[in-house]
Amino acid sequence: MDLSQITKGTQYFPSASHGDLEKMLIKVLTVLTLLAGLIHAKLCTKRCYPGNDCFPTKQSLEDFGKTFSGELLFPADNEFDKEILTWNRWFTKSPAVIVFPKSVNDVRAAMLFAKSKNLHVTIRSSGHDFIGRSTFPGSFMINLSRMKNVSVDLTSSRNPAGEATIESGAQWGNVYQLLDGYNRVIVGGSAHTVAQGGYFQGGGHSPVGRSLGLAVDQILDLTVVSVDGRIIKCNATGSTVQETNGSTSINSDTDLFWALRGGGGGTFGVVVSYTYRLHFQPTQMTVAYFSTALSLNGDNSIGIRFFEVYNEFVKNMPKGWGGYMIMSNTEFYIYPYGNFVGLVTFVLNHFGTVSQASMDALNKFKVLSPSPWYVVNVTSFWQYAQNVTDGPSGNGYLANTFVQRDHLNDDFRDYMLSVMTKKPSAEYPSHYCTGTHIGEVDLNSTPVHPGFRSGLISLSCSVDMGTDPERYGISIKRGKELYSGLKRFGNGVYVNEPSPDMSDWKEQFWGNHYTKLLEIKRKWDPDNFLYCVHCVGSDMD
Repeated sequence: MDLSQITKGTQYFPSASHGDLEKMLIKVLTVLTLLAGLIHAKLCTKRCYPGNDCFPTKQSLEDFGKTFSGELLFPADNEFDKEILTWNRWFTKSPAVIVFPKSVNDVRAAMLFAKSKNLHVTIRSSGHDFIGRSTFPGSFMINLSRMKNVSVDLTSSRNPAGEATIESGAQWGNVYQLLDGYNRVIVGGSAHTVAQGGYFQGGGHSPVGRSLGLAVDQILDLTVVSVDGRIIKCNATGSTVQETNGSTSINSDTDLFWALRGGGGGTFGVVVSYTYRLHFQPTQMTVAYFSTALSLNGDNSIGIRFFEVYNEFVKNMPKGWGGYMIMSNTEFYIYPYGNFVGLVTFVLNHFGTVSQASMDALNKFKVLSPSPWYVVNVTSFWQYAQNVTDGPSGNGYLANTFVQRDHLNDDFRDYMLSVMTKKPSAEYPSHYCTGTHIGEVDLNSTPVHPGFRSGLISLSCSVDMGTDPERYGISIKRGKELYSGLKRFGNGVYVNEPSPDMSDWKEQFWGNHYTKLLEIKRKWDPDNFLYCVHCVGSDMD
């Protein structure tokens, strides 16, 4: 999903200096403390941070940097400010050093160094992180963005359409364009600048997911560096393990492979590459864009009618259709009609030739949408995907749920209208929602929440926080209310797009899979060396 749509139109500060960011973060220290809770406080006593006697000197870090082929960045370096920014700017923090590996051996060297010095390791691939999992003040950040090689094998014996091995830093826009040259399609995200790591390990929904499945359903092999420096290539039949002394062994252990396909990033090890199954290009795709309003001059009749049509459309959506429903409480005026509040935009695609029945289902929206429709046939997935642009990053309080079939009812309609037809004000910030159409593919061999499989919409919403920390409290209050409201219609929460305030995060992210995930975490990281907010094992003592 192009989750940047959630923060579209928000105020942001891409040119702010590192000092400005630090001042902002100091002002919201109380907020961050509430979000991090006692877990962070406990962790700080267990790791070495700048200012602690145990923390390595800069000379020691520079000496380490000379031992591998990657690059190190320190806070005083010119590019540092840019590299620490997260997509949700609210959670931008300053690590002590950023390590940019270029190979799996570089990742191994970085992990062994950090382990030997008892440093707090954070792992980042593209920074599309909404609650601060991939960063931490004073951490040793392993940034995989320079590892972006892609290799394609069209002669694979495991998959008729072939396979592609993609390093963690490769961004989806580049991957799609490359694979288009092979006349192949891969299940990935909509936003071009999202990379593999967190996207895949959180499950990964897609504009073609209703036809082809989640990203975790596509995986054939994973290459992982463990906390003790082992390099593991794992798949559905077992694992090949390279020890730090160079010896290699093969076993039938598949638990790490299972855990990484939806168990969340940054906690079991550093995944450096993914081997995906590819799909043949369809002979044709149909793309549809159209918009409608929800309220006119205070009358919600058009919004009521919209949700009547939309709810039935989603429940009976032909399988080939996929894509997004984007909604906001935008206020606008159109002469001679008057004041509108609430705008809905559809960005849909049909994977494969569209039937008349599929078009008839879509055409039911035409009576609601006075705006021009854009429906066009394209000859490749890239021809569709290349027109998708990432919106600006910003400050937003997120909420998500997997909306279930039985909850697409009048209560859902009335709640969404109450949120999206209330015009923005000082006490009611701008609200944005993106509904990713999911479901229809029932493969339950991965640890993603069961609601991810049974749900029809992954509904992610954001309350704009603006840039004035003095006003954050209003947005946080509204964001909490929004999450509480959305939960009534769903079952489970998408790991990659959560609220920062979730006391029941284990159940909401993984349901009954959490116990097994924690067992695997204890096996591969018994000291709980890798830690991130609301990740498997973050509740361990």
